[in-house]
Amino acid sequence: MSSEPIYREMHTAEKNDLLNLWLTTWPGEHNEPYFRRYFYGDREWLPYYTQVAEVDGKIVSSVQICKRTVWCGGTLLTMGGIANVATLPEYRGKGINSACMERAIHVMEADAMDFSLLFTGIPDYYQKYGYCRLNRQRLTVVTAAEHNLAAMLSAQSNGVSVRRATSSDLPRVRQLYTEFNYGRSISVDRWEAYWRDWMRIDPANPPQELTVAVGMDGSIVGYLLTGTFSSAIPYQAADAGVRVLELAVDCTLTRDMQVSINLALLSEAASRIGTGNAGLILETALTPEVNEACMQLASRNAAGSPDVCLSVSSAAMVRLLRPEQLLRSLCITWSERWFHAGRPKGVIQVDLDAGSLCIDATGSMLSVVAEAGATNALRLTQEQFVGLLFGAYRPEAIVPGVNDQCLLEALFTYRGMIYYGKDGF
Repeated sequence: MSSEPIYREMHTAEKNDLLNLWLTTWPGEHNEPYFRRYFYGDREWLPYYTQVAEVDGKIVSSVQICKRTVWCGGTLLTMGGIANVATLPEYRGKGINSACMERAIHVMEADAMDFSLLFTGIPDYYQKYGYCRLNRQRLTVVTAAEHNLAAMLSAQSNGVSVRRATSSDLPRVRQLYTEFNYGRSISVDRWEAYWRDWMRIDPANPPQELTVAVGMDGSIVGYLLTGTFSSAIPYQAADAGVRVLELAVDCTLTRDMQVSINLALLSEAASRIGTGNAGLILETALTPEVNEACMQLASRNAAGSPDVCLSVSSAAMVRLLRPEQLLRSLCITWSERWFHAGRPKGVIQVDLDAGSLCIDATGSMLSVVAEAGATNALRLTQEQFVGLLFGAYRPEAIVPGVNDQCLLEALFTYRGMIYYGKDGF
């Protein structure tokens, strides 16, 4: 008879044991490099970020934490990503992984992380741990037949050409990423080694799927990366190479020029789609310039009519960690915007699993009150608050009242949310 599970952090000598657990749970000939990066490609990793259950000297379950610094409007927050929630088949259904999950949440709280993010197909399982949905939008563009793409590539290009990225382009690619995503929730604040070790962009041999847009003066004005969302479980073969995982352009250029750059990059990506494919799927920041370029791309399809489909991915879930401290910290950033907006009055009550918090904007300064029941308070569910905080919702989608909208707009800066595929865990 098996002994009771022992719950603990992993030991540094157990990396191969964890790799074996993950490869047993998600077998695949190409998966070992994917999992090894958790230990050898992440400078933030610490042993206690891997919580395990041991039975009779054998690791049978795990939960992995990936610590990241991400943007949230004009503020940088610390995120704890949940990955590698794995249990050997014979030990499932016994509550073992639930205990590992609860320990991981305590670790993130103790490490003063602001929120936790995960991606799942079983949201009901994670709701019991206080996670709520964070819906993300994506576009699917039905593109032209291959014989029409040459005309698309040259149309309205404004002198922009597209080619495969070289090693010398990578510093500019990293710069474009940083400038394009400054303040864009919930994009990762990346560093150079992160591109190499976590994203696995080989500086000596950039992937063929990474292309750059070149202006008439020879400068790099945008880049695009296609492929699959980072995952141990690959997409179907028909999906490979049709997902736009990253798309960034030089935001200092005119709007028309940005549209032209997006169109050139998307057209080149579309030219690499095989016949019979559903289309070009954009899992990237859906800016107005991207949307317009997609409409132009679709309008040149074989049928001659635009075909752009906006859909919602509901795989992401978020849990606030130490919400009272988080709101007090955010009030420092919010106060400047609130003053600039004329200090619109009101109270926002956020109803969380552990109780309610109120953001009081009735006085001379913003404050956070750990109690409910304020008169005429605008009540937000945790999902609504998280959606506003990370840019999944616009204020007008939450409340119809003009006064409440003014307060929400003063606090929450909408700038298209995105969590890029290559940051996946």
